Amino acid sequence: MSVIDRMKTWLSGGAKIGRPDPEVLFADLGRAHTGTGYGDLERYQDFRAVFLSDKRGKRVLYEILTWARLFQPAYVPGDAYATHYRDGERNIGLKILAVINAEPAEAAEAAETEDPTEE
Repeated sequence: MSVIDRMKTWLSGGAKIGRPDPEVLFADLGRAHTGTGYGDLERYQDFRAVFLSDKRGKRVLYEILTWARLFQPAYVPGDAYATHYRDGERNIGLKILAVINAEPAEAAEAAETEDPTEE
């Protein structure tokens, strides 16, 4: 069963219609994670594939960045706690953008050493 099929099953509640089981989702996510071998280059490629490969990925990325308040100020006049809270929300959006936009050095080095005349 593919990850998409498992997500559909989880979202539909599987055998328990209308009651998704977060434990199943978390177990699937844990199995999908590659562990300590997950490097910067693989993360960069994964994030770009998920968020930038088609319109759906771009819509999801836009929604996440909206939730992260990247398109509005984090500052709340007179409320330092709310400002810090919003700044924390904003931080995850900035991390996602950093991964998508900052090509790891190992990828840049590989591109430099690649011979463009080789096919």
